[in-house]
Amino acid sequence: MYSKENTRIETNYKVFTGLTNTGKCFVCGDTFKSRSILAKYCSQRCKNDIQIKKRLEIVLKKRIAATTCVICKTSIEQNSHTKIRKYCSNKCKQKNYRLKL
Repeated sequence: MYSKENTRIETNYKVFTGLTNTGKCFVCGDTFKSRSILAKYCSQRCKNDIQIKKRLEIVLKKRIAATTCVICKTSIEQNSHTKIRKYCSNKCKQKNYRLKL
């Protein structure tokens, strides 16, 4: 099971023995032990959660920025559940492909 308790560093005592530094997790605020003073997260789960959040913010910014067609400059309505559209139609997509050749 992929839970926070299973992915914590200090629970794996066989591999990590000498955990001398303590820190506070940026995501959940729990205190944890690590070897490095630069550690930011208490578990792999917290690290993955913050990466997913950052990636979603980047995609949202790209989705907001892509409002016009690359070729004909007409407006494009973006759907939140599909890929980011750069072209208004297949005709413009094909035209751009032929320009690259």
